[in-house]
Amino acid sequence: MQTTRQHKNSPGSLLSKLVILVLAAALLAGCVGVPVEVMAIFQSATPTPEPTFTPTISPSPSPSPTPEPTLTPTLTPSPTPTPTATLDRNDPANWTWHAAGQPVTAPILLYHHITPEYVDSDYYLTLDLFTQQMDWLVAEGYTSITASQLVDALTQGAKLPEKPVLITFDDGFDDVYQYAYPVLKERSMVATWYLVATYLNGQDCVTTEQAEELISAGWEIGSHSMTHADLKYTEDTNYEMAQSKGLLMQELNVPVNTFAYPFGSVNDYVFEKVYKYGFTAGMGLGKSSQHDMSTLFYLNRLVVTQGMTSPDVAAMIAGTYW
Repeated sequence: MQTTRQHKNSPGSLLSKLVILVLAAALLAGCVGVPVEVMAIFQSATPTPEPTFTPTISPSPSPSPTPEPTLTPTLTPSPTPTPTATLDRNDPANWTWHAAGQPVTAPILLYHHITPEYVDSDYYLTLDLFTQQMDWLVAEGYTSITASQLVDALTQGAKLPEKPVLITFDDGFDDVYQYAYPVLKERSMVATWYLVATYLNGQDCVTTEQAEELISAGWEIGSHSMTHADLKYTEDTNYEMAQSKGLLMQELNVPVNTFAYPFGSVNDYVFEKVYKYGFTAGMGLGKSSQHDMSTLFYLNRLVVTQGMTSPDVAAMIAGTYW
């Protein structure tokens, strides 16, 4: 920035030059002093001081205050809990090996008829009570297995669930297919059904097609004789036992491994024949849930009758019902 200066031809400048010339002339003329008039002129001609230039400084704008940073808290998200895997207890891959020859604890429940309405007979159980009993078994951690799975564990060694249970039916009436089967299927449970061979496709009895559906769902079919005869008083055990096995195998195209004695009635002769005809085990009646090689051909079954509740079944399994 430049400072403003007085112009060289201004009045003050000319007067100063005139005074200087007069003084110089006086000195040259030998004058000792300066005339009063000249001094007066000199004094009156004091030059006007040059104006002082004061630069105008525009104030710098006040800087805008830097805003305080807003602190946004960093929230560490809670880790998503890893769901605890629940093992499928119906999957044999999750079962435990059971050594051959060792006892097995497995309640074997025996049913005959399941019906929607009450029927005044010990062999009939209402659908409501049956459903409650199955729910109780599931809630208690039981896993259903078939008769052959139990026999394999006893005789050969096999995997078994922690709490095995066998659901068995006798005879072959179609109310088992109509009412019991849907309840078990919904709960991923299986059963073993002991059919009287001549009842198959009979009136109010299971059909071949229905039996095949049950087999596809994991059920096992066993023999309950040819005509439901008391084997202790039957001479033709071949017909009642061997031929019933052959007929069921022919009709259903599956192995028939185990036999259920009608009325639970046996003697030494019947024991001999059930083994001779190729059955791997026999189902009887009893009050125990313990099975071993000595009971293989008379496995204890707990009979469930009309009016029994879930606590009754629990007491039977515990051995305290009677």
